[in-house]
Amino acid sequence: MGTRDPIRAARLALAPVCVAIVWVAIVPITNGADPASNADFTPRLKIAFVSNRGHYWYPHVFLYEHDGKSLGRISGSIDPRDQQLDHHPTLSGDGMLCVFGSEQEAQVGTVQAWDLRANHRLDWGDFARTPNAIFSPSLSADGRWLVFSTWNRPGRSPRWDLGLFDVTERQLVELPAINTTTNDERRACLSGNGQWIVYTSNSPDGRGLTDIRMHHRGSDKVLLLPEVNSSASESFPSLDDDGRLICLSSDRDGGLGGFDIYLFDRDARQFVDLPGLNSPGHEQSPSLSADGRYIAFVSERLESEGEHDIFVYDRTLGKLLPTPGLNTDRDDYDPSLIVLK
Repeated sequence: MGTRDPIRAARLALAPVCVAIVWVAIVPITNGADPASNADFTPRLKIAFVSNRGHYWYPHVFLYEHDGKSLGRISGSIDPRDQQLDHHPTLSGDGMLCVFGSEQEAQVGTVQAWDLRANHRLDWGDFARTPNAIFSPSLSADGRWLVFSTWNRPGRSPRWDLGLFDVTERQLVELPAINTTTNDERRACLSGNGQWIVYTSNSPDGRGLTDIRMHHRGSDKVLLLPEVNSSASESFPSLDDDGRLICLSSDRDGGLGGFDIYLFDRDARQFVDLPGLNSPGHEQSPSLSADGRYIAFVSERLESEGEHDIFVYDRTLGKLLPTPGLNTDRDDYDPSLIVLK
């Protein structure tokens, strides 16, 4: 399955030949005066994201805190090894666990799990050790379940499949209702409660080039979501806590331009208005908060600081929030957003 995102296309071109887990360190970031350093700043939102602000060819994971109103700050980063490309971080609901994909250029690809409180790598055994690519991890809110995309995994399809890892039991869980031998299943997201898996499929029985599909782990069925999909491409799905709301990116007719962000309410069986979110540029890679209020996403709109910037939309207020210090004149993308408790 192809992609229209140049950054993702370049990343996929560097397909790893094997997978390992390596050690890096959490590094606090200070960039001069901190607009959120006053005593009134209380973090409400936390975002893990990827940026190439440190090195153009080797992006890595940064952490950002926001008060849910107008103040924010970079709170740290995960320092990569030399010639390492990190991507698609995912946070647990308490913001203390971060899992992300990583590729050592022309050598090795990794899935790394980090305890952000203790600042060290977590050893989850052999689940990530495969001779081919793993990427796009997604955690449940409690950190027990991890879904990921895997290419040509031994004993499985020769194409993209989904893997599910039980962190508590340290074992892989089969997904026979989802995976096929002839099509690609990838870019999955878990609901906060860990019960629902939403993903992208290029199955020929779909409506468009790529469709969004959904699976409840207690069932043997896959929901085809005809109300969600179109004759165009739907991708980058994200879920709220119980799987009622599906956020996605699509280049269907009727949008403002290129790919736009859409939100579908499965109970109401209709799309929800997002006034002021989309632009004539591409909007992709949404991350929906567990309570369904906030959407972090990537945009290529003209009024951004770099070619790809991250924006945060508040559905209650119906507007974009100021995010000082979040973006740079480089590329910032792959957000994972949580609401802190």
